[in-house]
Amino acid sequence: MKVIATAFLLLLGISFTGGLRPAAGLDKAQDFALTDTEGQTVSLSSYSGKYLLIDFFATWCSPCALQIIHLKNLYSQLSHNLNIISIGIDPVSDSNQDLVEYKKKYGINWTVTLDTEHVGIKYRVTAIPTLALIDPQGNLVRTWVGVTEESAIVQELPFKTPSQTLPQTPSQTPSGTTPAAQSGTEYATSTMVTVILVVAAAVILSVIVLRRRKRQTSAPKRGKA
Repeated sequence: MKVIATAFLLLLGISFTGGLRPAAGLDKAQDFALTDTEGQTVSLSSYSGKYLLIDFFATWCSPCALQIIHLKNLYSQLSHNLNIISIGIDPVSDSNQDLVEYKKKYGINWTVTLDTEHVGIKYRVTAIPTLALIDPQGNLVRTWVGVTEESAIVQELPFKTPSQTLPQTPSQTPSGTTPAAQSGTEYATSTMVTVILVVAAAVILSVIVLRRRKRQTSAPKRGKA
């Protein structure tokens, strides 16, 4: 149970940090064909000619809901040059009706679909939310792991918003609370927190292994006595 709890805390920590995972050069993005909440088939080729941002999420993921708010701010400014598709990676817990209700709840006005073809595995998704940016030629430009602000995404785009900048006011979470703005320094801090969590997990696992070995070596001695 301790091992499971440690792994869960580590995954949760990664989900809340705005970690950035660079793509290896300009690799071709993995193609997919999924059915959206409207019953329409969508594929990577459907978005050729424009930048595409894939949002991997789940309806039960709290950080994913916060990410949606950032994506709405981004899409309101750049929908003429940028497409977004949100892919629910948990078809076991989430149904199409769950996605329909989620889309309505958060006012999502882009395509939402359920991952029935393991697209998340193709894009090496290990934590959610995860964002993958694909250029008009179908190349994977950048992947972000964790809640990512719109300003970080804009830096990877060759075009700007009409006003050249996105709104700087803090976003409101669904519950009405205001999340702290993540500056460049905070990104570095988040990375450090992740490293600390990994080290802590390794230490805890080592202690558990050592205790088990101690019990195994001491058991025969008690038998001989």
